[in-house]
Amino acid sequence: MQEVSKKTPEIYKFYRGKKKLKNKVTNVLFRKICNDYNQFCYESLLEGKEVLLPFGLGKILIVKNKINWDNPPVDWKNTKKEGSLVYHTNMETSNFVFKFKWWSQNHVLRNGRYYSFKPTWTNRRTASKDFVKNKGKKYREDDL
Repeated sequence: MQEVSKKTPEIYKFYRGKKKLKNKVTNVLFRKICNDYNQFCYESLLEGKEVLLPFGLGKILIVKNKINWDNPPVDWKNTKKEGSLVYHTNMETSNFVFKFKWWSQNHVLRNGRYYSFKPTWTNRRTASKDFVKNKGKKYREDDL
């Protein structure tokens, strides 16, 4: 997994500003802790588990859906090669596609419906390879 985010220094400044904390950690150790935690969460997602977010922010999981043949996914690489639209059939995964899903039953954030979750490109590619390798069997169908 890549770095936690570009906002990690700001989070550390907030943490460092707390006066009553014992055992303060350095910026380098703080970043390592954040990166290790995110890596642990990502590996749990790849195992087909749900990751519960703290402070009632919901959960993140990988779900699979049957391809909607009214609007199938376009294979852009082959479309450019052929010159006409070519669609993914996903026969290797029994016509399933996967997606990361952030599910929050009740939004504790102000204007929570405007927030979204988007994994990094690297994480999506790794999850895609894992999904094809396991034929999507360890992920649950989207019923939320």
